[in-house]
Amino acid sequence: LLEEIGFLTDKMLAVHCVNLTENDIRRFAEYGVSISHNPAPNLYLGSGIPPIPESLKAGINVALGTDGAASNNSTDMLETMKLAALIQKGFHRDASVITADQVIRMATCGGSKAIGMENLVGTLEAGKKADMILFDPRHLKSFPNHNAEATVVYASSEENIDTTIVNGKIVYHRGTFSGGYSEEDLIQE
Repeated sequence: LLEEIGFLTDKMLAVHCVNLTENDIRRFAEYGVSISHNPAPNLYLGSGIPPIPESLKAGINVALGTDGAASNNSTDMLETMKLAALIQKGFHRDASVITADQVIRMATCGGSKAIGMENLVGTLEAGKKADMILFDPRHLKSFPNHNAEATVVYASSEENIDTTIVNGKIVYHRGTFSGGYSEEDLIQE
């Protein structure tokens, strides 16, 4: 039906996608539809596990999402990245079915493309907004560190986030928010 009414386009962002068929995957790839993979809410609500490796293999752009507090209880992107990798590995019974690099790309490039902002954000390059997170691997949870991408995806937490920069401005640095905000203020607000 969505194909018939012209709804399937590269502007469409399909969320969750736990019931995709092979035909759906083929159509999404053909029309350039993006998928937002939200592993924590899918697990929390018992909705199911989407065919992410199959979608990536078909050439579909996949982004990562945390959904909302009502169906996740958290908006932790590091947790989302880890879950995105682990549930696919467990479901497919194949540790190589998805890589840490693929998960990081879903969280960065995949997200920017999914919302039509790949020309502005998603990668660090000249002409794009300077949006980035500085990751400090020097925390016990992150050792031993054999591979940078794997450390970020599988062995990190909020304690590893040293600095957050949005459009070239530091908004968070070593536990302190800029602009006069405190964590307590943000919670109250």
